[in-house]
Amino acid sequence: MSNPIKESTLERWIQNQMKVWESEKKVIEKEDLPRPFITISRQYGCFANSIAEAIAKSLNELQHTDKWITYDKNLINKIEEQYNISEKIVETIDTKKREEMSELWRTMLADLPPQAAVFQKLANTIRALAIHGNAILVGRGLVIITKGLRFGLHLRFVAPLQYRIQKVMEIQKI
Repeated sequence: MSNPIKESTLERWIQNQMKVWESEKKVIEKEDLPRPFITISRQYGCFANSIAEAIAKSLNELQHTDKWITYDKNLINKIEEQYNISEKIVETIDTKKREEMSELWRTMLADLPPQAAVFQKLANTIRALAIHGNAILVGRGLVIITKGLRFGLHLRFVAPLQYRIQKVMEIQKI
């Protein structure tokens, strides 16, 4: 994963980002500012990370305010597992949006087994990143997880089967 956030600085970046989000929380509660985000889903064999990073780079060159960050499955899991801050990220969202998220999960997960709590924690983190904006989220199912959030652009990468087989073979060195 070639992410602009190196593993050694991830914890410091997360702490700084949480401070920014906490300070912005007061402004966001007063005004519903557009907080754009992008989700990218793909067919197996369509590798999206390099394209997502190119999009982030282009957006950062055009816009010199908030930096666009690419979050893939590995980075989101690392944030959750190593730093156990999912709840802290969710807390930086204004109360109304937190209540909407809670109601969504109560409705969707009402009759599911306790393992669904793991999914709920991950989904809360993803929704919080999207709500804060300037996030490019790469992975399957993100359109569903971010459903109903405003200012989202959802992309789906597809390719012919032969192309995808070729790409997988290149990556796997087959």
